[in-house]
Amino acid sequence: MAQIKGSSKAVYKDFKNVAVYADSIIKLLYENNKLNKQNATLEFAKIYEIKKMIQENIFLKQEARIQELKAIQEHNTFYIISAAIIVISTILMLLIYFRYRCKKKVSEILLKRNSVIQLKNEYLEKANATKQKFFSIISHDLINPFNAILGYTDLLDKKFDTFKDTEKKEFISTIKKYATHNYNLTKNLLEWSRVQQNSIILKEEQLNIESIIVETLDTYESLAKRKKIVTNVYFEDAYYVYADKNCLKTILNNIYSNAIKYSYNLGVIDIIVKNNSEITTIQIKDYGVGMKKEQVKNLFKMSDITTTLGTDNEKGTGLGFLICKELIDLHDGKIKIDVISEPNKGTTITLSL
Repeated sequence: MAQIKGSSKAVYKDFKNVAVYADSIIKLLYENNKLNKQNATLEFAKIYEIKKMIQENIFLKQEARIQELKAIQEHNTFYIISAAIIVISTILMLLIYFRYRCKKKVSEILLKRNSVIQLKNEYLEKANATKQKFFSIISHDLINPFNAILGYTDLLDKKFDTFKDTEKKEFISTIKKYATHNYNLTKNLLEWSRVQQNSIILKEEQLNIESIIVETLDTYESLAKRKKIVTNVYFEDAYYVYADKNCLKTILNNIYSNAIKYSYNLGVIDIIVKNNSEITTIQIKDYGVGMKKEQVKNLFKMSDITTTLGTDNEKGTGLGFLICKELIDLHDGKIKIDVISEPNKGTTITLSL
């Protein structure tokens, strides 16, 4: 016989109890002669049917309750599983987002570091190129002229009486030429190195532009006379400018000395000073060899500095315009430079203050 569990076992027990109860009722009724045996059995059948219906009703209610509890349990299980999935999904999403944010932050940090490293590398490359150019100028343009100076002075020292006066004068002129070149080069190198080391402190003041220009002309008077160059100066209601005196003198000296260098013998240089509203312009114009567009474009680039011999084979370093540009930049836009040039037609350089 199969084992009866749960509510089915309870029903079987009830039926057993009902059977015992029925036998006792029938026996009792029969013994009391209140009913004959057949009637007692029928009476019991009615009672049994009622009892059976009650038991079946109880059984059905129990089954319904079990199903309801199962449904509730399944419902609760569904919600628990759903809630667990939502919580786990949320945690995973947060972890993914957090990881993404960390990666993004790390990427941004690395990008910034790479940018800084790149800038440092560019700065180091530029500094290295500048240093190489600097030593190249010193080793070639500064040292080589001394060979000529020492050679000619040695000849004059050992064989002075054997040379004619015209030869001695020629030697002295050559020595002066190379000494002047080295002087100007050394002065430019010192000025340029000061700019590189940020050791120049501007002292801006109101300057008499006429006196500054006269000083510039006096400095290079011998060079202009040697090539028989005439310099014309024109003023149009502009006698004062606001700038650093040493910087302005260095800028004008470099521009004017270049104008002499690249002007032909018996040439002309025009210096025109104008005043337009609050801007004063100093224009230095020569009619010499001029420059190509590419040369003008690279005038202020250290990496593209080239030297060109002057009309009287004067040597240059290419540093002059570079120094001018850096000194102009120190004035934070208060001084601007503009270069217009054409081969064989000359060069016009305009300073705006």
